[in-house]
Amino acid sequence: MPDSKGKVYVKNDTTYISYTHKGKTITKQVPNRLTGLQILNRLDVELMDGKTFGEMADIWLKLAAKTCKETTVNDYRSILDIHILPVFGDRLIMDITRKEVINLLKNKLTNLSTSTVKHIKTTISNVFSTAIDEEIIEINPVYNLKHIFPKKEKGLYILNKLEIDLILKKSLEIMPDDYPIIALLAKTGLRLGEALALQWDNIDLIKKKIHVCQTYTRRRFTSTKTHEHRYVDMSDDLVSIISKAKKTSHFVFPGKNGLQPRNGDALRNKFKKVLKAANLNKGIRLHDLRHYYATYMINQKAPLAFVQKQLGHKSLSTTLEVYSHFIDIHDAKTINIIDE
Repeated sequence: MPDSKGKVYVKNDTTYISYTHKGKTITKQVPNRLTGLQILNRLDVELMDGKTFGEMADIWLKLAAKTCKETTVNDYRSILDIHILPVFGDRLIMDITRKEVINLLKNKLTNLSTSTVKHIKTTISNVFSTAIDEEIIEINPVYNLKHIFPKKEKGLYILNKLEIDLILKKSLEIMPDDYPIIALLAKTGLRLGEALALQWDNIDLIKKKIHVCQTYTRRRFTSTKTHEHRYVDMSDDLVSIISKAKKTSHFVFPGKNGLQPRNGDALRNKFKKVLKAANLNKGIRLHDLRHYYATYMINQKAPLAFVQKQLGHKSLSTTLEVYSHFIDIHDAKTINIIDE
């Protein structure tokens, strides 16, 4: 509770309340004297159970641990420790204003990527939302702060068949040892972490199936994004490519010592050399091979349910939500079905 009962006073025709909490004097503008007295009386109760932002963050992280992957929770904890708690950690969560949150995010935008700052914003918002659930505050000051971020100029980059063929050709020339994983990403739509985690026991060359049961990110094995196992089909060409891959480890795509999978960052760096040799957009990512697979298969009239299963989406609606804008719907044969 406050160290002192506080007071209401008027200065330059403006009414304020002032109280001391944990040795710090806090002053706030109020509409009138009566409102000020009501706020001070309420503070006596609220501050008894008042929690700091840091305390509320601990509560939220424990809740997040029940539903999120361990790597996700660790990311949140890192964001809190590095970017948020040094500013808000010891502050009462009820005292943090929307303006202070905006100032923090704008300051971060001066030297961090938009994506990183959006993660910071999401983390702050989650902590405030938990405080609302605990009935400590009534409004989330982070709500609707999208306007502070620069607008995206483009969405997904969708590769075409000629570009993919060129990427595969240059991969075989420049990074032959890594050619099998590039081919697998382009011909199955697997996420990079899922591919890196594969062991030879997960590959059935006879049935042409891949058992996707875990992912490898940040040098750690975790469950897949949807926390579910799935079986992914391989084309005849991919079966041929994988069957010729070197078997120097129980991992299909091993690192240098064979004890861990291939390093994802090192693979991304080598992929940039492939793009340069192919004279393609240097902004293309390995993840764009997944987008290529999805859009190509759908436009070639593969059943949507098959594409969903291959990609590992939880529902068909997820597949449609991500890729509907990139599907060629101008099909004369389809249009004329009504006339048949």
